Parts: sequence; structure tokens; C-alpha cells
Amino acid sequence: VMLTLFFKDMYEEGLTSYDYFSRLDKTFLTLFQLMTLDSWSTVTKEVMEVYPWSWVVFVSFVTLSSFTVVNLIIAVICDAIQDLHRGDFESTLEAVI
Repeated sequence: VMLTLFFKDMYEEGLTSYDYFSRLDKTFLTLFQLMTLDSWSTVTKEVMEVYPWSWVVFVSFVTLSSFTVVNLIIAVICDAIQDLHRGDFESTLEAVI
């Protein structure tokens, strides 16, 4: 919502090559693009030409969202490894008993 309020008129004024922030749904799509690091520098550079302070918002969002996604992936991997070890422990326990 904050980015929509700050940057909604940029496309209408001809300041960006694509309509990134005019509506909330477009802002969410742009934020998803930033989160996945897909051409995030293009969006950031276009907005920074007009609002030099916007790098703070974009770098903060990219850092926090990337950190969260990486932690989720690591959690899934750790959970899978733990399930594998639990299965090995149970099979070893059944063999002993």
C-alpha cells in the first residue's frame, strides 16, 4: 500500500516504462517480482531516477523478503533430512527389537 501511495502516478507522468505501482494489484505483482529478484534492478533504477531516496525501500524489501524465502527453503530441507533420519532410526530400532 505504501509503494502504491508513493509511486502511483509515475507511469501516467511518463517516468517509468511500465505501470509498476498505479493499482494495488500491480504493486503486489511488482513486489513479487522484486522478491524473486527478477529484474528488480530495472524497477529500482527507474524509480530512483525520480525519487533518489527510494533505494532504502527497495533494498529493505529485497533483503527482508529474500532472507525469508531462503529461510523457508532451508527449513523445508532440514525437515526433509530430519524425516529421513527419523525413518533410519525407526528401522534400526525395529531391527534391534
